[in-house]
Amino acid sequence: VEEVDFLPASADGTSAGRGANLGWPALEGDQPFAGEPPDDAVAPILTYGHSGGRCSVTGGYVYRGRAIPALVGAYLYGDFCDGQVRALVQRGGELVDDRDLGIVVPDLSSFGQDPGGELYALSLSGAVYRIVPADGVEQQRRAVDIGSERPDLIQRTREGHQSVSRDAAI
Repeated sequence: VEEVDFLPASADGTSAGRGANLGWPALEGDQPFAGEPPDDAVAPILTYGHSGGRCSVTGGYVYRGRAIPALVGAYLYGDFCDGQVRALVQRGGELVDDRDLGIVVPDLSSFGQDPGGELYALSLSGAVYRIVPADGVEQQRRAVDIGSERPDLIQRTREGHQSVSRDAAI
């Protein structure tokens, strides 16, 4: 079982999750693992199994950039094995939405963030991907704060830049 945890910052904007008990080793995500779960264990906001080729969550960042306004406030993360980049939206610590963004990064190992809040996905195969808005997307659909824009990827390689297009909309 893989898990994504939400640990809010304190009132002064610091100390997110300091001292939080995520239940390990008694819990693996929301599943019993070894022993009795502690009373103060913080439940994950999302869990998923290893079906469909998924194997290991790759944690990311809350999107705070300007290039894709519809993603502001969504937590982008993925899975190492299937490479899918996803957006999770929470309100008050409760899951509101979790969806596949239609972006696949082979061997997804990490995310990065630049000073402007734009996000990058890193692949163990050597590529760094910048998540950018896709061109020509219909303004439509789902109004759960990740809105109607769909991100795309630009792959930076040693040879230069190569666009990697995706068809799914968020």
